[in-house]
Amino acid sequence: LGIESQHVIVATLNLSSSKYADRRRELDFINRVLANTKSIPGMEKAAISIATEIPPGTWHATNTVRIDGRPLPVNSREKPLMRPQNVSADYFNILHIPLVAGRLLSDSDTSHAPQVIVVNREFARRYFPHENAIGHRLMGDSNGWYTIVGIVGDVKSSGLSTSPEPIVYTPHEQTDGQRLRELGVILQSSLPVSTVGTMFREVVAKADPEQPVSKLETIDDRLNNSVARPRFTAALLTGLAALGTLLAMIGVYGLASCRIRSQVREIAVRQALGATPARVIAHVMQSALVVSASGLICGLVLTLGETRLISAMLFQVSPRDPVVFLSVSGCVLAAALAACLMPALRAAGSDPLSSLREI
Repeated sequence: LGIESQHVIVATLNLSSSKYADRRRELDFINRVLANTKSIPGMEKAAISIATEIPPGTWHATNTVRIDGRPLPVNSREKPLMRPQNVSADYFNILHIPLVAGRLLSDSDTSHAPQVIVVNREFARRYFPHENAIGHRLMGDSNGWYTIVGIVGDVKSSGLSTSPEPIVYTPHEQTDGQRLRELGVILQSSLPVSTVGTMFREVVAKADPEQPVSKLETIDDRLNNSVARPRFTAALLTGLAALGTLLAMIGVYGLASCRIRSQVREIAVRQALGATPARVIAHVMQSALVVSASGLICGLVLTLGETRLISAMLFQVSPRDPVVFLSVSGCVLAAALAACLMPALRAAGSDPLSSLREI
């Protein structure tokens, strides 16, 4: 993800749109909760953001951004896009998002200070590939121009399977407040989650007795929830693959047994002419290997044709990874050979005279 998740807890507060319609009142509540949370014994740091945007997030807005000195393209597909994220100063320190250049946001970046932003490396790479992004000005949907003062590392904000996207981090006091209603308070503490939750709820109750804490979870919990569906899909596909392998082994076993029965005379003649049990086994296994390899090649060709479908279910693994293909092919081939080993042993141990009499 590009962040540190150890000892990090996220509390979600759904602020009332009517009660906190006034921007000043909303900020007073947020800053009071933030300050009192930092004073909790055992609390190392605390920061805020939008709950759904804290990695791995569940929803992100994508806005057009205007870069000072550059005309905005008429074609909507060519307009520069970014994901805005409102955060407080300690956000980067808690999640261990590294500073690449410039400076991070600070507590002095208030509503009375010059408007500043921090962008991620992907934003700088995409929109300022041949120049330093620091010092340039950007404008989002409202609130005028913001000056880039820092560049930080990339974060996979939407989950493990996604690529980093251009992100613009704005000080929470320099936003219009409309996107702070689903407030996420990020807590860093080595205390048990239940203990932190109890103390944090007391802090919120002192600031507003009517404001509930909707959810309390660790970053690891959020990560597990984000991969729950892919994990279930992977488990289901693993089960189907195991079933397919079992059916293949049964098929190879039946085919090998059938071929041996049809070659009773040939095997008996070979034994009568001096073929050792080892050579009989090798002969049977060779026939099974040809059949198994033919089926395996067909399966590989079909799999290569479906790599686009498979790629959506993989994380940090290429759908055409040769190591994966070779290891899976080896396992399937070994399973097929193991399935025909018993018929081969039975053929090698048969009496050639008895076999010839039965023909």
